[in-house]
Amino acid sequence: MKYFNFYYQNNTLKNKKMKHQNNILDFMLKIFPKITQEVSDWDSFDLVKLLDRILEIVILNFNASACSLFLEKEDDKDEFVCVAGKGYANQIEGKLYNIREARFTSFVLRERKSFNIKSKEELIAFKKVNNLNEKGKLDDIMWSGERDFENLVCVPLMIKDRPVGLIKVENKKNAKAFSDIEENTLKVTGHLITLSISHARFYQKWRRSHQLEKIIEIIPDLLSYEKEPLLKKIMTLTMEYFNAEVCFIFLRKEEDENYLYCAEGAGYAAEVKDKQEVVYKLDSWDGITGTIADSKQTFIINSIDELKEWRKKGIAKSKADVHLKERGQFRNMIGAPLIARNKVVGVIKVENKKFNEKFSAYDAKALKIISDVAGITLDSLSYRGGDEFDKSEESNYDRLLKIKNHIKQGNIEKAINESIELSIELNYKETESLLTIQSFRYKQWKKQQYVVGFKENQSILTQIGFSVLSILEEIEVELKGVPKKTPNKK
Repeated sequence: MKYFNFYYQNNTLKNKKMKHQNNILDFMLKIFPKITQEVSDWDSFDLVKLLDRILEIVILNFNASACSLFLEKEDDKDEFVCVAGKGYANQIEGKLYNIREARFTSFVLRERKSFNIKSKEELIAFKKVNNLNEKGKLDDIMWSGERDFENLVCVPLMIKDRPVGLIKVENKKNAKAFSDIEENTLKVTGHLITLSISHARFYQKWRRSHQLEKIIEIIPDLLSYEKEPLLKKIMTLTMEYFNAEVCFIFLRKEEDENYLYCAEGAGYAAEVKDKQEVVYKLDSWDGITGTIADSKQTFIINSIDELKEWRKKGIAKSKADVHLKERGQFRNMIGAPLIARNKVVGVIKVENKKFNEKFSAYDAKALKIISDVAGITLDSLSYRGGDEFDKSEESNYDRLLKIKNHIKQGNIEKAINESIELSIELNYKETESLLTIQSFRYKQWKKQQYVVGFKENQSILTQIGFSVLSILEEIEVELKGVPKKTPNKK
């Protein structure tokens, strides 16, 4: 009888273990095809949606009450944001942890290893030993009402020995705690998620560089547009690049240059175009739009809470929000000034990125490129369409010699600006386009000159200088020996 009881108990344990292993195998068979299928299709690949589907499979197969996934912010590697949550962890989506905080989640990221906490008492003791805050940062959200912490297993997501995220599963249903096998299974899942993240980042870099190349390629074409079609072209380009719902272009009013008005709008911002009540006074930090113009800085606001903080500071007045009405809700925005010859000529703003994506530091760089091109091009249009140029007794050829002398003295910026003025006056549109590209290259170099070496800086400036000289050769051939200004070419 004793032998029979021992045999029965032993066999029961084996059956439970086998069933558990079969459940794990079933889980892996579900999650492997899902990830490999998603990452193999670049045209439709969406990391956020994939992570959401992974968590659905995890919470179901781990028989858990909550599952959350944190990823590092692109513009701040110390900040980790909850990008997906299932069960009652869906309430913490968008919430942040800093890796330096004295919190359990931050500790896991710093230690770079998995943990399996089997009870609330074990968690309290763990925090005490490691000098962590007794109360969790998100406890008031996660453990409210009748809910209380029971157990968890969490795994950091690593790329080249650096934490890029964390997956956490909490409160196993109808069981004392998560098993060691489940912890190892979550580790494998973490590796698969990490591969997906690496794939997504590679794809995003490729897509962004490809899109930026397209932007740079059309710079010369933009100079051939008149004002209205030019604004529409810039608007279309911006909306497509950022995959956004709304876009504004504000310009200085012709009758009063102290104010910005909405010259073009896309999405439901189209309702604001030319509205007399939607103007921003310059030099008074009037609203976010005026602040972007007066500060000459690019702004990113990635949530309604961030916008409210700006409003508390008194500089985010809602003049342009009349376009929202019942048609939409503000989620996020990015804006940059349009600058030409160190003067603000307008502001471009993009709002509500689709698929709940956030604007990143990379997006800020991309918008700066678009705003630089737009500023230079709009300034060029006003220059061509304005009054007659000041006539001086100095010949165009003498002016060209001065420009070449600027380059020899290392004053590249002055040389480029004067070259563009001369080409506009002579109506050399192709030359103007080529010089505008060099102006853009110079502006990009100015932004990065402090993070590259002396030799590299000299090399870049020399290349730009020689490029400008090469572009001016055609003008020099035509102007050689011409004593006075020539009329514009037809």
